[in-house]
Amino acid sequence: MRLVHYNAYPYSDGFSSVVALRDGTAYAVGQRQFPTPNRPDGPYEPCGPPRWSSIVLRWDGTSWQEMPTPERVVEPRHITATSDGHIWVFGICKDPSANDGRRGCVTHWDGTTWTVSEFQDEATEFAG
Repeated sequence: MRLVHYNAYPYSDGFSSVVALRDGTAYAVGQRQFPTPNRPDGPYEPCGPPRWSSIVLRWDGTSWQEMPTPERVVEPRHITATSDGHIWVFGICKDPSANDGRRGCVTHWDGTTWTVSEFQDEATEFAG
């Protein structure tokens, strides 16, 4: 399943994975693209390369709420969760020591903070 929302002004989001739990809670993970503004006080027009960040949303049965995101994850690919609030996101993380600056990783949300576990081998793709 792929859910996509596009809104070119001021950003666009694309979701790569969704997980729904029996209690009605659901989580979605993807990327958010921010255009680079051409001037801080002027019209918001794309200028230069876009900036990307990961996005994690939680559905509580009524509405979607944005959650804190794992900072190093630049390309989230898959999300899974348990009913007690633990979440795992699999994808590609920033890693300056890797040849291309990226490495496959899994991040875990324990209800308070994200922890990152990197794979030993460099990975350019990760799918779930």
